[in-house]
Amino acid sequence: MPITSTDLARRGWLIGAGAAALAGALPLSSLAHGTAPHVEMWSSEGCECCDQWAKHLQNYLFVVTQRKVEEVAAVRKQLGMPEKYAGCHVARAGRYVIDGHVPALDILTLMREQPQAIGLAVPDMPTGSPGMERGGRKDPYQVLLIGLDASATVFKSYS
Repeated sequence: MPITSTDLARRGWLIGAGAAALAGALPLSSLAHGTAPHVEMWSSEGCECCDQWAKHLQNYLFVVTQRKVEEVAAVRKQLGMPEKYAGCHVARAGRYVIDGHVPALDILTLMREQPQAIGLAVPDMPTGSPGMERGGRKDPYQVLLIGLDASATVFKSYS
């Protein structure tokens, strides 16, 4: 089936709308310097879901540096994220720690709002979270905001 000019116009509009929405979500410092947000992540060798989460972030224009380590828990501890909020990988985005399969838009919101917190976490590995897609199945999960005192509040819920 050939691609028509209407198809191209529709695709152009969708790409433009997506870029505009993303630009509104980016931290002002990134926009001012013309740079994409950077995430440094640590995961176990051979973890495909971690690789998929990195691709999810890249789809939202994050620059991702992946580091394969033997002990993700040791890095998590060094970064100051309590083990009870552990996912399968840990990352740093600016001054925040990101643990587990946190959606990119939630990281962008965190970076824009700049709360006093350790960071965000999605404990365990909920099916349907970014990097954990399994067909159409989506389990409900919560993204937690981890406070400086290691307490957690719900940042966003997904059902």
